Amino acid sequence: MPAAETWLPAILAMAGLILASGFFSSSETALFYLSRDDLIAFRVGRRRQRMVADLLADPDRLLTAVLFGKPADQPDLFRDQCRPGTTRGTRQHRKPPR
Repeated sequence: MPAAETWLPAILAMAGLILASGFFSSSETALFYLSRDDLIAFRVGRRRQRMVADLLADPDRLLTAVLFGKPADQPDLFRDQCRPGTTRGTRQHRKPPR
């Protein structure tokens, strides 16, 4: 069994990426759930509300930013480092037992 020094940083990084992905996914859902009345009120509201209204004025740009911000949706980033029986950069499949 490998020492904790080798797999613990990869596990912690993966957990951080999953949390970041959850944050960006929930942000995307919350922003696109707003009604038109909410957006109209946000345009004349506080500074952060105006910022949300500006972001939603161009949904394509917002979606692009959200998708680039979701690093944990790239499952291959740490797959080879976390999966037992693999070496970095290549996958070695074990034969199933008979």
